[in-house]
Amino acid sequence: MATFMPKGMQAVGTEMHHAASRFALVAKEGDLVKALEGLSLVTQQCVACHTTYRVN
Repeated sequence: MATFMPKGMQAVGTEMHHAASRFALVAKEGDLVKALEGLSLVTQQCVACHTTYRVN
């Protein structure tokens, strides 16, 4: 799907996947505060993409 997306959307998607990977590692450690911080970084990427790329 990425080949059909604008470059900016691809970049946000890539960063979201990286943030999700980091979140998974932190969540596995069991520190709730760090895990929630990591989850916040994931959802920030979701919001950035959905705010920038909207279908009306």
